[in-house]
Amino acid sequence: NYAENGGEEDICSFSDAFEDATFESIDFGDGVEAIPAGFFAKSATLKSVKFGAALRVIGQLAFASNKVVKVDLSACTKLTEILVNEDSQTYKTINGCVYTKDGTKLVIVPEGITGWLDIPDGVTEIGDYACESGKNVHYVKLPDSLAKIGYYAFSGCTSLKHADLSGLTMECVWNTASMFEGCTSLIDVKMPDFAPLDFGVTEGMFAGCSSLETVYVSELWQMAEYSEGVDMFDGCVKLVGQNGTAYSAAHTDWEYARIDENGTPGYFTYMEPTVEPADPIDPIDPIDPKPITYDSVSEMGSEGDLEKW
Repeated sequence: NYAENGGEEDICSFSDAFEDATFESIDFGDGVEAIPAGFFAKSATLKSVKFGAALRVIGQLAFASNKVVKVDLSACTKLTEILVNEDSQTYKTINGCVYTKDGTKLVIVPEGITGWLDIPDGVTEIGDYACESGKNVHYVKLPDSLAKIGYYAFSGCTSLKHADLSGLTMECVWNTASMFEGCTSLIDVKMPDFAPLDFGVTEGMFAGCSSLETVYVSELWQMAEYSEGVDMFDGCVKLVGQNGTAYSAAHTDWEYARIDENGTPGYFTYMEPTVEPADPIDPIDPIDPKPITYDSVSEMGSEGDLEKW
């Protein structure tokens, strides 16, 4: 129970109430509105917490000094801001979202954030499932500083309409499996600087994007023959390439992940790259094709011959 006085909520403290508990996970359901201060502090075995839609208040240090590694806020549909204690040595709040303390990694986006998702310059990584709760985000522009995008980064962002990945290469994104899976409002994606020749995991990348019309790439996009791209376009019923090739349920894998041209049907549309391609690597001098060989150890001869051999 909690009391409201003058608009402020006063949560009673039950510090360390579960210090000796042995459970590893908690699901608060939809009936819990407040969690007392210090209530689960020092719960040494607690690893996973799921909050319900009714949650309004979490008391100070409610989960202090424990080993929680997973927090599920998916039911908190009106949550617009997650405030991290300034004394935290691990995380901090930027624009309502949770980042690592050094501000380089986006950890979680609260589901109540709407419209534009502002990921600031200096962020180098988007964590696994980080934006999965951002169901009300309409547009995202990623910073040039980005170096890594985690698994299912934007999966389930059902209000996302436009994604601009310009400036990002495959050095930044090494696995796009299910990146936009289930983004049912997504209309277009720009990724003109992706160069996946030595990259092959695109499985389910756009699966379930039923509103997707256009995917922009450049000549840098060349899929490798060993690509793992099953169901890459599954359910993209509105997708059309630049030459008019329309989605077909017979072609949902990576084979149509190419620019749509005469003789080579595909689902992509051409767009000029925005970054200069990397300088080619200097060729390595060929190995001497005629090395000195011996038929037996006894034929090695002198010490000088041995060094040469």
